[in-house]
Amino acid sequence: MELDRLMPEHDLEKRHDRLVAAPPTDVWDSLIDLDFNDSRLVRALMTVRGIGRRNLGWGDFERFGFVPLHREPPHELVFGLIAQPWRIRGGIVSATPETFTGYAEPGFAVIGWNYVLAADGAGTRVITMTRVRCTDAASRAKFRRYWTLVGPFSGAIRTESLRLIARGSEPQPTTDY
Repeated sequence: MELDRLMPEHDLEKRHDRLVAAPPTDVWDSLIDLDFNDSRLVRALMTVRGIGRRNLGWGDFERFGFVPLHREPPHELVFGLIAQPWRIRGGIVSATPETFTGYAEPGFAVIGWNYVLAADGAGTRVITMTRVRCTDAASRAKFRRYWTLVGPFSGAIRTESLRLIARGSEPQPTTDY
């Protein structure tokens, strides 16, 4: 897993997974085409955060400061963000894949977010993981307070993303009348 190489050390790791009844290539297509705003829950949470949009796909996340770090179809997609998420405007730092891993300026959180797809029986196990490494003790304390409030909503978004991926890649039942 590329996220292990990019963020071997971290202060926080949250993992969610789901078994999807579709082959990895179909699941990958659904992941890449994912529009988070297809979920009422995500739309509501993004509106509260001030990000309400008609579409919220990977290109939108890049405009918010997320950097594509790794893309290996149909196995893994990794994005990263360097920011101060506890601040209203986020304190986002422009990063590149080359500067992401070693970023150490005090006062920031280095955030990695991935999706891993692995064949599992007749389907695909989809795992999404978020890792956070804070660059100093002060940012770690600020992030912990922030995460106490935001963590459950972040988890809900990741769980919802897995549901949307499954919905977009699993065969839909047909009804014959």
